[in-house]
Amino acid sequence: MKKWMSVLLTLVLLVTASFGAAAEQTADSRVEDLLRQAAESQKDAWVIAILEAGAREITWEGNTARFFLRGFDPDLKALGSYQKAGDREAWRKQAIENIQGYRLAAEVTFEEDGSVNKRQFNNLINLVRKAAGNAKGALEKNDWTGAMTDLMFCQPTEEKNPDPSRLMTADPEFAAFIEARPELFPCESASEWAPLFYTQRNWKYNVKQGPHSLQITWDGAGPAKLLDQAYDALTATLAAMPGSERPQEDSLPFLWRSSLAEAAVKMKKGRLETHKVTFDVDELISGKAPEGYAAYFAEYTPGEHYARLVEGYRRMPEFASQPLPKTGVMTQAKKGRNVSIKVAKDGRNTYVQLRDADTGVIQAEAFLEPGKNVSVKVPDGFYVVQYASGSTWYGTVETFGPLGSYSASNEFIVAKTKWNLVAEEEQKGITLHPITAADMAPTEDKSIHVVGVLEPQIELREDYPENNPVIDGISSTTGLPVSGEAYTPVVMVLDNAEDAYPHWGVADADIIFQVPNAGAGATKLLGLFADRYPEQAGPVRSGRVSMLPAATSFDAAFAFAGPPAVMGGQVDLMAKMREFGMVQSHRAYNLLSGNAFKERWKDVGAHNLSCHVKDIHEDLIRENVEFEERPFLFADEPRTEGKTANIVRVLHRGEDPKGASNSASRAVFKYDAEKGTYIRNNSSGTYIDRLTGETVDFANVIVLRVKMSYDKNYIYLNQHMVGSGAAEIFQSGKYVQGAWVRDEADSRLVLVDQDGSELRMQRGRTFIVITNDVTEVIYTE
Repeated sequence: MKKWMSVLLTLVLLVTASFGAAAEQTADSRVEDLLRQAAESQKDAWVIAILEAGAREITWEGNTARFFLRGFDPDLKALGSYQKAGDREAWRKQAIENIQGYRLAAEVTFEEDGSVNKRQFNNLINLVRKAAGNAKGALEKNDWTGAMTDLMFCQPTEEKNPDPSRLMTADPEFAAFIEARPELFPCESASEWAPLFYTQRNWKYNVKQGPHSLQITWDGAGPAKLLDQAYDALTATLAAMPGSERPQEDSLPFLWRSSLAEAAVKMKKGRLETHKVTFDVDELISGKAPEGYAAYFAEYTPGEHYARLVEGYRRMPEFASQPLPKTGVMTQAKKGRNVSIKVAKDGRNTYVQLRDADTGVIQAEAFLEPGKNVSVKVPDGFYVVQYASGSTWYGTVETFGPLGSYSASNEFIVAKTKWNLVAEEEQKGITLHPITAADMAPTEDKSIHVVGVLEPQIELREDYPENNPVIDGISSTTGLPVSGEAYTPVVMVLDNAEDAYPHWGVADADIIFQVPNAGAGATKLLGLFADRYPEQAGPVRSGRVSMLPAATSFDAAFAFAGPPAVMGGQVDLMAKMREFGMVQSHRAYNLLSGNAFKERWKDVGAHNLSCHVKDIHEDLIRENVEFEERPFLFADEPRTEGKTANIVRVLHRGEDPKGASNSASRAVFKYDAEKGTYIRNNSSGTYIDRLTGETVDFANVIVLRVKMSYDKNYIYLNQHMVGSGAAEIFQSGKYVQGAWVRDEADSRLVLVDQDGSELRMQRGRTFIVITNDVTEVIYTE
């Protein structure tokens, strides 16, 4: 019986103890809940940090809880002066222990229902606020900031103006600092880090955001820039000596350390970069380096630069380098757009080339010293900028030799955008990739300028047929299988302004014409839709009399956004269309009239008028409009005869051969041998269809030379393009001289090959430039 009573008593005691522990745990959670709720009601980061750190050593007396909070206070009063401390490391350790400690005594009495009245709550908050103020104030004082500076930025010497040689041997304290952190400061000798640490100064601390978001800012050398300056200075000295006079390779380690020390002393006297690091005091206590701090020092790689130095030393030419040129333009165009280029003050000597992206020919070149800038002129066009930088100059052919750095940009357009380039830096629209010194060598200009003439330079025949036979199932304008739609050719006016791109619906066009619109080389495009008729195409602009020959040559309907105002007796577009019978035969579609064939698009800017080409096609069918189909002839094999023409540039200058080319009208056609087509680029980029993203390429690129006439400043084509003229024909990557013939204002357009026979077109789209003899056509292999 006694045995059973003993067991029962033991069970009662265990249950009672367990219940008591649970009760205590429940009571302690009240304190934690209170602190959490209090933190949610506060804005001061220090107050929040103390409350969120929680309570320790909670004891209860009735409903009153007594506990300790973490005050984050280093207790500087007890520690005394850091600068006068005999053992500064011990001082720092004790300060950190104090910050970690839960030494702020607090008590709170709870009501019977577990709540805390307002007075008790306010007492707690006031206690925490006072502690937060003490901690924040302490961490702003010189004793603490000085201790943190020594902890993170130990100085290699206490001398204010040391000789560079002094930085080649680290003080014992600095050596211990570096060696204790091999993960942050990998090295064979602590002295490797002395130059970088020497450049640090002006440490400032910001503690407003609380102990978990402390900030340090300081001035110091950019690690990579310190290395570059030391590297450049030493390589310049070595390269300036003939090979026979250079020091032996085994002296390079000493020379490299000397150069680093000299560069550090020089940089500290000048303007340094400002760096900022945010860190958590608990990370610092745990020994974890703040992320930004570690990232800064990770940029310092003296070993990598030394390896590059040794490799470059071994590759140095035996002859001495030349003196560095002064900042200035070496070559540039007489006229053109300005491209501004600059080098940062802490940058490197830089040689810049602006190359024609199509031919690689240097159009402008300049030399820049650090902190300098130049402006070069280049014609509108597509360019690649190439940079060479370093300190060992061997002339414009070999530039900086084997020790230089070399890079090139992607292709960019000098036209409507003002370019302000920063040497060796990427920016919006400019990305860089590495190249070699050999890529800086001049490229021979193999461009061939076609002499623009109006009259045919080949013998024409007198028996070109009035029309060619229509072949069932084959498009008369592309030579490709037809879509099955009824033949209702529609010529639509397209805007050729730089901001009007990308066009839409143009992937369905069989032919794109570029025609003169006004003086100074201004043009518009026309799309001929004769097989596929898109739902939407545009942007559409107003019509001109100069555009009518493109429509009448194919007996096509004409869609346009109104005629220009007629003042002073100029040629009247609508009157001329009536003269040609286009209005009477239901071939005129003025999209500014009240009709359903247009739509204003949103989100495409000001050039937003879209044409419902398919609706016009269906309207023509409903109205029983009859069209005469006027086929081209087509080749079954690529052109093999002619001069190689892989790049074709067309530069419009209006009536003045000395004038600048019109940037919006300028176009470049690059031959894609795999596809057998030319890709068009202009100042707005590669010609694509906005709706599909498809590149709109061309199997034939043809330039027709036509005399332009003016009536009260209103441009039109002489005799409305009746008669004959010279032509340049580009097919299959080949160029031949040809011609064009047109008997009447409503006759078909006959394109003539170099032998006088009618040209056989390559199957696919065609781009036809109708222009005068001033427009410059340049082709390149």
